[in-house]
Amino acid sequence: MMKTYLRLTAKTDCFGRGHVPGHYGCLDRLQAENRLNMFGLFSDATGCAYIIEVNSLEEASENRSFGSAC
Repeated sequence: MMKTYLRLTAKTDCFGRGHVPGHYGCLDRLQAENRLNMFGLFSDATGCAYIIEVNSLEEASENRSFGSAC
């Protein structure tokens, strides 16, 4: 049974324009897998939040589930 998690990400100094295609690819993949319920940027653009459907907290915490840019 899938569980719902809120995942927060923060934009760091190492996140550059080169990461944007991978980031959007990650969101597209999660959407195609019906695992992305909602996402959005913080109003100050310092990060974003994702509401996702996964099997476990471990899966929600894994970077491979979200790509290196997510």
